[in-house]
Amino acid sequence: TATISGNLSMRLSFKLDHNTNVEDDVEKLDTETAVSLVYNFF
Repeated sequence: TATISGNLSMRLSFKLDHNTNVEDDVEKLDTETAVSLVYNFF
């Protein structure tokens, strides 16, 4: 999480999910990336 300005922040996340039992033509590693803007009211 990084503060952008005052009460506004940015949050960056990266998730890895490894699957061992998959078909031969399917990737074993799933990835997910998210960027969120967070406003703090307090």
